[in-house]
Amino acid sequence: MLSDKSVHRVGGIFSRADLGDARLVRRASGLAESLARAPNLSLPKVWATVAELEAGYSFLRKPHTGFLELMEAVQLATRERALEERRVLVLHDTTDVSCPAAEADEVGFLQTGKPGFYAHHSLCVSAAGALPLGIIWSELWGRPQRTQGRARKSAGSELAKLEARESDRWLEGATEAQLWLEGCQQVVHVMDREADSFRLFQHMLELEAEFVVRLRHDRVVEDGHLAEVLAQAPVKLHRKVRVSARPGKSMPSYTHKARDSREAKLVVRSSKAVFQPPNYMCYAEAVELNVVQVLEEDPPAGVEPISWVLVTTLPIGSRAQVEAVIDIYRARWLIEEFHKALKTGCMLEKRQLESFESITTLLAFSYTVASELLRVRTRSRQPGLSATDVLRATLLDCLRAHPKAPRLPEKLTAEDALTAIARLGGHLKHNGPPGWQTLAAGYMELLAFERGWLAALAAQKI
Repeated sequence: MLSDKSVHRVGGIFSRADLGDARLVRRASGLAESLARAPNLSLPKVWATVAELEAGYSFLRKPHTGFLELMEAVQLATRERALEERRVLVLHDTTDVSCPAAEADEVGFLQTGKPGFYAHHSLCVSAAGALPLGIIWSELWGRPQRTQGRARKSAGSELAKLEARESDRWLEGATEAQLWLEGCQQVVHVMDREADSFRLFQHMLELEAEFVVRLRHDRVVEDGHLAEVLAQAPVKLHRKVRVSARPGKSMPSYTHKARDSREAKLVVRSSKAVFQPPNYMCYAEAVELNVVQVLEEDPPAGVEPISWVLVTTLPIGSRAQVEAVIDIYRARWLIEEFHKALKTGCMLEKRQLESFESITTLLAFSYTVASELLRVRTRSRQPGLSATDVLRATLLDCLRAHPKAPRLPEKLTAEDALTAIARLGGHLKHNGPPGWQTLAAGYMELLAFERGWLAALAAQKI
């Protein structure tokens, strides 16, 4: 689903990796390009010959070509893009990575009790247009014991200590991203409710870093509780937004109900507040932050209304400034899309790798491919962008010739091309924009058609 230009851009990132051997650098660049050409195929199909497959697996197992060495090349490329943009957002979030072929003693336990590890990502995007630029920081860890049901209870205070240490990832991610992005005109960190922490607010102010964080708790402020202060705040504006459809999802730590797409009517209030430290931080000083509250008016019956309370260091004096804070937080969904691109578009959790080292080395490659996939999909929604900017020429020829593809216009846009690919994967037009699953299924169908197409052309030349 990537053009030749995008494929070469992915490979070029690793051409500057410091691996101590020029041959390993060339191998890393070539492996990355192979993955970018067919990100949702199994590794034996990505590396089609026996020699390529052996070389690929050998690289993933080498001790000096691992995650940290490759990650530095990823961060340097992201930094360069960010410096060109000058004003960027850093979207922070955590995801779990299931490793079905690995032993839990090797990679760690997920909350489900199955083998896997956790990955905390800091994704850099442009402030104008929220165009993905790449991963600027990543932290990986596995839990040494099961944390579900009885096992969670029996772990007791040791588990509590572990989770307390895990919460530091928000502080570390912001600190490292701030250092890597030094020189940018503006860097704004964006985090969801899980990051809600007085320690985080205090730390960000010490860093002189700008942020927008959604609150999870009704915090104590100078004049009582924040909810009471916001109830008295004047309405700043009313706004209508399109809320996307979302399937239901149940996890050990949270549950999302399914929702349909709808237009939501929002009422927005804003205020300043002086936040008091929690009891266990009685030595800390209070901090003053700006607050924006977003509430949905008259939601459909049985539907959970939108309810955001955002704390920020950004100004909120005017209507435009308040709207800017809301739009910055709304860009946070891109990191969730990045995780879908990583798991579905790059088939990360389907790889039959057994060691933590080989899985995480492949993860570093997948960061660049997933970022490029998300960048292409984001750009494809720009009106008038040509399909040749997102797909290589042979794939476009095959898309036009595929018997299941819809009739395509002569002047094909990027959005037309991706919609046609999703149709091959079973996407229905009335279901809205295609998701990663249908895009991946359609792309696999198109790649299979391309292999037959190229084989037929080769046979004609004989």
